[in-house]
Amino acid sequence: MISNPSRIKEDRGNTAKMSQIFKINLLLLLMVAHCISMDTSNVVEIVSQVKKHFRSIFVYLLHYEEEYQFINASTLRVGKMLSARNIQVATASFSVIQAILSRDIRPLCVSTSGSKSIKQSIMKYFQNAEVSNAVWLLFLDSNTCMHEFFTDINIPFDCEFLVAQEADDHVVVLTEVYRVSPSLPLQTYRFGEWTSCGALNWSVNGLFQRRNNFQGLVIRSSVNSSLFVTVITDDANKPVDVGGYVGEVWRVLEPLMNFTCYHGQWRDVVKMIHNGTVDVSIADILMKPQDLMFADFIAPLVDVRTYVVIRMPSKTEVLWTNFLTPFSSRLWIAVLSLMVLIAMSLAFTDRANLCRRDNGILKTTNYNYLNSVFYVIGTFCQQAQGSTLRRASSRIVFLTSHLTALVFLASYSASLISSLTVRRPALPFETFQQVLEDGSYRLDVLSNSGELDYFRLNTGDALMRQLYQKLIVRHEADLPSSVLEGLQKVCRGNRQAYFASQHAVKAFLRNLSCSPVIVPRAYIPGTISMSIAKNSPYQGLFKYNIQNMRCSGILQRLMQEAFPARLPQSELKLERMDLATVIPIFSLLAIGLLLTTLLLVIEMKLCHRRWITRKMCRIKFR
Repeated sequence: MISNPSRIKEDRGNTAKMSQIFKINLLLLLMVAHCISMDTSNVVEIVSQVKKHFRSIFVYLLHYEEEYQFINASTLRVGKMLSARNIQVATASFSVIQAILSRDIRPLCVSTSGSKSIKQSIMKYFQNAEVSNAVWLLFLDSNTCMHEFFTDINIPFDCEFLVAQEADDHVVVLTEVYRVSPSLPLQTYRFGEWTSCGALNWSVNGLFQRRNNFQGLVIRSSVNSSLFVTVITDDANKPVDVGGYVGEVWRVLEPLMNFTCYHGQWRDVVKMIHNGTVDVSIADILMKPQDLMFADFIAPLVDVRTYVVIRMPSKTEVLWTNFLTPFSSRLWIAVLSLMVLIAMSLAFTDRANLCRRDNGILKTTNYNYLNSVFYVIGTFCQQAQGSTLRRASSRIVFLTSHLTALVFLASYSASLISSLTVRRPALPFETFQQVLEDGSYRLDVLSNSGELDYFRLNTGDALMRQLYQKLIVRHEADLPSSVLEGLQKVCRGNRQAYFASQHAVKAFLRNLSCSPVIVPRAYIPGTISMSIAKNSPYQGLFKYNIQNMRCSGILQRLMQEAFPARLPQSELKLERMDLATVIPIFSLLAIGLLLTTLLLVIEMKLCHRRWITRKMCRIKFR
């Protein structure tokens, strides 16, 4: 029998196609078996409890884009069971997950497969994408080695990535995996376990309690000498260590977080961070919104107020209200009401005992209401009375009046003497508006600083722009290059002002030839912090430890050690009293004497007129 060559060739082609289809089906069956190595109901239960623990709103079932139809079919049952529990669930590929993460808040991304395609997708996606704002859950079968699966995959330090893997006795172990850096080994932490009875046990420690070790990571830092940072250099002028307040904070963090630092010294630290030259800056950077485009701030280290600083004026301020300030207005009303009440009580007791006999002679007392008011005023001024009270009721009223007056007078005298002996300088201005209206002072700001940017770039505050245009821009090229230079110019100049923080005045107080004073209401609040690379995975642990240092009082202690000097204030200078201080007292005395003399003259005139009238009447009736 002779075979047809074309028919034989066709049969061979069909056989090859069937063999290829068989291989594909076999591969798909293996993948299905790989995907459903764990019972579907267990997967759904674990996903539900993980979602509840991390308070995620959406659940996304991940798939490899080239296997969309197949993976979608294998995860359809998981999705339906999650939907039956009123969980918002959807399928998504790695190519669109980035858009989802930028839109949703901390979603749960689940992969029910540990196939090679999923591994390649994770490896590719985790290289450059921002993955830390989601929770990741990967199911691996018990035969897969976790460390081999993540050999070439970099899980960022701040990424919450869980691996669910079935162990013995039907227990599913949830393992947390991450890397401190791509070059360091994979770190694992037993986060929890799920049992067949449906119970899921979690770790009670927080994220940065579990990840509190940088494993000897080398961090590139930029240092710069400033008010809060002291740079220690070697013979080649290379920075080897840091000091000052911010430097001491960094020294505490290094052994606490187990990392070392390679220091470099640059001027524009924010630019160095943005370019990727350094990872973090050890500098006292004033937190400004415009810097957030290039770097992030770790955590607030100290709140500062930047004041207008001038030389202590020689003139002192004489306040006539010093005699009223010891008591509040409500207390003054209470004292006056009490005096009226005592006067009424004294007049009432005198009225009740209007007539009395003494040695057989009928006498009347002279404590009417008007006289009682003067007697009570004399009592509060610690003056004695000319008459003697004989009735017990009147004596009790007088005793109450004297004891009350004694307490009030002691309190009033102490506060008044304190206010008179504490001299308050007569400041030429107290607010930014008054600084602008005065216009006679030259206002200096540290050159190329955040304080200068506040005046120069603050388009939303018209007052700051006017101060910059009228008091700063004319001599901007001659601004001081250091804080000490600016404060020294304040001491040398007659009408010289400098914009500096209270910490700067404390730090350089001993190096100044004068006593500077801050203008109490002309200040700008701010916050000092260290900066770090944008979206750095280490920012969270730095912030966590700095907050713990603040709560435990370590930051406060370091601040007191760095700035032990006390800032001189305008209301705390104790000096000998002079004539100008007591002018209000002598003025009141003079007014009282003049008023007394005037009343005496009026009374004498009235008395003289009354005497003449009586004399004329006598002559007439004669």
